[in-house]
Amino acid sequence: MFNLACDADCLRIWEIAGTWVAGLGSVAAVIVALRLATWDQKVHLRVTANIGLMFGSPGTDLQQRYVWVSVTNIGRRTATVNNICLRCGMPWSRSPFLPARHAVLLFDPSLSSPTPVTLKDGESASYFVKIEQASYHTLLEKPFGVSSRLMTFFASDALGNEFHVKPSKDLRKHMQESAEKASAAPAE
Repeated sequence: MFNLACDADCLRIWEIAGTWVAGLGSVAAVIVALRLATWDQKVHLRVTANIGLMFGSPGTDLQQRYVWVSVTNIGRRTATVNNICLRCGMPWSRSPFLPARHAVLLFDPSLSSPTPVTLKDGESASYFVKIEQASYHTLLEKPFGVSSRLMTFFASDALGNEFHVKPSKDLRKHMQESAEKASAAPAE
């Protein structure tokens, strides 16, 4: 039915192809090993920013909403989180006409993790501020203000690295509405 016989030239081609496949496999293994080695040397933090409710404590108001920022160490190296900041503007902008604005967030110390905080592999730190106390309008105000879509939260570590995240959709919506209300309010 099938003729599986192969002459000397056919065998030589298969030998060469096998050698090339083995060589490519070796190169791929070295690349993966180097990538894994460099992964362990870097700090890796996951940052999330949401609106949430806090419950579980007897004195907690279940209707109170909070801006909740969580930082988790997802790498093997210990990381020290120095602060949580807010950035508004184009990420690559160095222009004086459209500058990026930064703000360090001040969280409720009775509910939040301390800063600076050292996080080992898998550990998290959470930061809370009452949603009414969170003021975004100074970052979003005109003439330099931009859309809340260009706003990011970031955690900075002791090595100067920044780990950025966009706020959740409901938090972005709240930020934009808060800025619009503040800009529409009459100046006192």
